[in-house]
Amino acid sequence: MLRLRRRRIVFWSKILKMFVPEIDKCHQLLFQNKILSLNLTPAKQNPNMKYWLVKSEPSEYGWEDLVSKGEDIWDGIRNYQARNFLKEMKTGDLVLFYHSGKNKEIVGVAKVSEEAFADLEEGEDKGWVAVKIKPHQNLKNPVSLGQIKSDNLLATLHLVKQSRLSTMPVGKGQFDHVIQLGS
Repeated sequence: MLRLRRRRIVFWSKILKMFVPEIDKCHQLLFQNKILSLNLTPAKQNPNMKYWLVKSEPSEYGWEDLVSKGEDIWDGIRNYQARNFLKEMKTGDLVLFYHSGKNKEIVGVAKVSEEAFADLEEGEDKGWVAVKIKPHQNLKNPVSLGQIKSDNLLATLHLVKQSRLSTMPVGKGQFDHVIQLGS
């Protein structure tokens, strides 16, 4: 029975390797029993929910600013790939809030409260978009960039690979792992 289960896991991991390059690291972690799953709200969680990370310089706009406002527009994104990620965000998606600059760390979780709409630059629609986000949860222990880079599951984040992106997708397993590290 155990051999059959392992064969199935190996079979499906080989299939998934064709589609997801990070599956090899996930496969290694699976056999080390280090895969951790943490549901924030299991009963209410949408199976189509996506997870994101946004970056901001805390001296310009930090987590505390979002918390004090209660809800704000996430705008000013002038990178095409980041803009496309903003367009994919849906109401209810969860967003890791990362402070860049001096203290590079994930400090909280926000929730998308309004999907993409035109980000008007000087009153003109130039194709850029914005979304509205609101604070959802503070992390008790901020998760530093050093922790992220040294963690096998998190080292594949766009944050590490494409550090200049200000908005990026995060896998559910990675998101849950960050939540666990921050608890």
